[in-house]
Amino acid sequence: MSLRFFFGFLISLLMISSSKAQVGTGAERFLPYITTTTGTIPCKLNDGTPITHQVYDEFVSPAIPAVMGPTAAVKGSTIHVKAKLWIPGPFIGTVELTDVKFHGTNLPASMPFAFIATLSSTGYEFDITVGPLPNYVDLGDLVVNLKTIESDGDFEYIAHAGTYFKLYVVTKTPVDPQAQPWIGVLEDSCTWAKNKVTPAEAVQYITRGLYSSGKIIYGPTGFSVGNGENSARNRFALPVFLQATALRDVFGDCYDTSNYLSICFASQGVPSEVHFTRVINGFQTNSLSPIGYQNSYIQTEWENHQMVEHFTLSGDYSGAVADACLGLFGRNGIPVDNVWLTLYWHQPGTENASNPWLVKTYLTDAPSIIKFETRLPVIITNNL
Repeated sequence: MSLRFFFGFLISLLMISSSKAQVGTGAERFLPYITTTTGTIPCKLNDGTPITHQVYDEFVSPAIPAVMGPTAAVKGSTIHVKAKLWIPGPFIGTVELTDVKFHGTNLPASMPFAFIATLSSTGYEFDITVGPLPNYVDLGDLVVNLKTIESDGDFEYIAHAGTYFKLYVVTKTPVDPQAQPWIGVLEDSCTWAKNKVTPAEAVQYITRGLYSSGKIIYGPTGFSVGNGENSARNRFALPVFLQATALRDVFGDCYDTSNYLSICFASQGVPSEVHFTRVINGFQTNSLSPIGYQNSYIQTEWENHQMVEHFTLSGDYSGAVADACLGLFGRNGIPVDNVWLTLYWHQPGTENASNPWLVKTYLTDAPSIIKFETRLPVIITNNL
């Protein structure tokens, strides 16, 4: 046997023994998939349609779900995942569950897991306990990796297979109007609050994130409606907004920013309300930078304003408000790039104790007489 022939034979043998099956289409020999999860939070599509537990792949037999739909879970929690490895035809060998990883915005992190495997007529079924999940806000894919070792009596054929689903990790259980959070809202709130641990931190960075996102340019309201002049515009066309901002930036004002901000907070388990106030004869603002015009500071006349308050946060945050519609100069004249929830900007001072929404940094003089004010929860509508 020539040396060249020997090495060619050896390389062919290694290729056969190291990989015999691959996963990706229904024509493959092995097909892993997730069947159910528990301990997770059902989500909705961006039109408000509830996501069915499995999304079916058109290239696979309709009886076999190839990819499960997105879902959410509370940080630090433990979830249960049922997975199956479909093996058509005879199989002599073993199947191993090698690891479970969360591919979030940081490096892939191995998750603690335990499992029970059972063999059925069509493959292996795994009942997997995963957790605790990361103890911070994040988004990414939860991946279950399997390995099959098949023998024909002469050789072992090893195949690696994986399946996954999109997972959003939130600070607390979402509340109305996001008790079943919409995936577009979760994409935003989890991106803006990623790596944050407490609800208060999440609220701060979601506010900062919306202001800096480029989604909204200050202008006439386009997605919020109310019941007349002296009314909060607390009815928000969320599906229209999500569809529009997926394609381009849009015009919006304090009604739109406060409504969407409150909705994002709800997706992270923080209840809030929008606070609308109308002032007789209006008021002169201090220098501010509207959303979409960062670092372009102006002074203007306003007759009303709407922001978010009534958080159920503990301690000093109980009296604060959040406003993603504008940026402000600080009390000492120091410019800032954006505004988020912090007592330094928004906690009422003694000079405005009777009118807590009229924070000193908004005004150049004493508050005017309030004509009308109200606090209301945000209501999601399908259209304007």
